[in-house]
Amino acid sequence: MTVLLLYASWHSDTHGIQTVMQKLIDSYDGKVDYVLCNIEDPDSCRYVKKHRINIPRKIPSVMVFVEDKLVFEKFYEQDKIEELVKPLNSLILSFI
Repeated sequence: MTVLLLYASWHSDTHGIQTVMQKLIDSYDGKVDYVLCNIEDPDSCRYVKKHRINIPRKIPSVMVFVEDKLVFEKFYEQDKIEELVKPLNSLILSFI
């Protein structure tokens, strides 16, 4: 399972989502691959290029892939963090 965070350094929600996602991923003790992609830096998006992933219009966004298939995609809104974390956490738990 790979969790992909697509972000832009200029976006005001970037720091918040990175902090939340890092804590969540760390709680799985290495059982989940975590990939960051700064859409402004092509070198940071090798995973995106390799798998020919279309970058969503809304940033920051979280995508989850299982065996290279997209199984989850959600735009992050700071005031709606639970709408991202709860389903993402449930999904991860169902696969690990």
